Amino acid sequence: MDNHVLSEFAQAVRENDQITLARFTGLMTQGEGEQTRNLLRFVRKHLPLAPAADRNALLWGLDVLQNGDFRSLFMQIRHPLCVLLGEDDPLIPSQVATELGELNTDADIQVLKHAGHLPFLSQPLRTLDSMTEFMWRVQSA
Repeated sequence: MDNHVLSEFAQAVRENDQITLARFTGLMTQGEGEQTRNLLRFVRKHLPLAPAADRNALLWGLDVLQNGDFRSLFMQIRHPLCVLLGEDDPLIPSQVATELGELNTDADIQVLKHAGHLPFLSQPLRTLDSMTEFMWRVQSA
């Protein structure tokens, strides 16, 4: 997500955090193909069960996303690492996979086809398969 969009989100959180969270929920569920509508219903049904988000925590998180640069830390990770990205994720473009792979050549970077930001909900079996295959490779190494 680019800095302009993050700035807009921060301003929207300051004005009305509940409406902004609803907008964010919509973004999180985009890109899930035929599952998008069902996933949005699922998230909207279960999100109120979680503790309410603190406005200051939301603003802090947006600031970290906007100003934080964790590439050097990502490069230093020497433990087995699997990153799952959704091919159709509107929040984290799948092109990030190339940069992550260059930053840490030991990382297992996977782009799940026809998946958005929440593949563990929209494609739980595919996500489980990816993680299981990764763990088997790590155990066998």
